[in-house]
Amino acid sequence: AGEEFKEFYSLFFSKPFGPSQRGRWNNITIYEDGGGWWNRFDVDWSFTDSLVGLAELNYYWGDENTTFGQFKDSSNVQVGLKYFFY
Repeated sequence: AGEEFKEFYSLFFSKPFGPSQRGRWNNITIYEDGGGWWNRFDVDWSFTDSLVGLAELNYYWGDENTTFGQFKDSSNVQVGLKYFFY
């Protein structure tokens, strides 16, 4: 049976780093009522005004009857580049 109301609690940290604060790391952890967890850690670095590199880790765990617990086999690492056209 579905629940009418579901509660989520989150904690978010973000901090620039490097010369001229060209990089930034972010971390968010979300707790789902019932025992599910999701942690996302990402880092980005501005090589130029137009080119940004990214790395990200998504980690899911918890009770398998929760939304995040069902995704535990979907935890992943992503790496990429973004280019901005002006």
